[in-house]
Amino acid sequence: MRQMKSEASTIFSLLHDEQWLIKLAYLAEIFGKANEITTLLQGKSTSIFMVRDKLSAFKRKLIFWISCVEKDNIECFPLLYNFIHENALESGTRFANHSVDHLPISDQEELIDISCNSRLKSCFAEQSLGDFWANLKDIYHISESAIKYLLPFCTTYLCESGFSAMTNLKTKHRHRLQLEDDLRLKLTEGQPDFQELCKEKRAHLSH
Repeated sequence: MRQMKSEASTIFSLLHDEQWLIKLAYLAEIFGKANEITTLLQGKSTSIFMVRDKLSAFKRKLIFWISCVEKDNIECFPLLYNFIHENALESGTRFANHSVDHLPISDQEELIDISCNSRLKSCFAEQSLGDFWANLKDIYHISESAIKYLLPFCTTYLCESGFSAMTNLKTKHRHRLQLEDDLRLKLTEGQPDFQELCKEKRAHLSH
């Protein structure tokens, strides 16, 4: 009981320690930004290019935040900034130009055709990277190279979701269950055509 009272007294004193609260607000900001980038890297349609872009942007933000803090400018940390000022305490879009010189001449020429096609530009903005290149596989040879880069898992999201689905399906009461077909149904995003499936089945009339 005395130990609990002592711990409660310590926590109470910390909640009135301005420097400790400043450090707590700073840690809350850092962990919040880390959770934000982690969330952005999840999802079934996440590609290695998306992960690279997000991580590159996050690393550049880290350098920017460090420079801001060194100049005593903490507006990039709203929670910390508001806490300090409310309590009167002391304390243009640019895109990377990725080289395509390593690609065969024919692929580079196809990229020029694709980049100048207004219809494909519209499709690129509306579709995911995977869907966009998959729809071009019968038209442009470069789509095969693009799909090869998109296929590898760039995060563990799909593995984690598959393992979660497996644990939900294979309980101790169904430990002999063969999971291949059930997992395929659980993880696929495709919607079955029930009407067409029913047409393929012939009803068995009772005798």
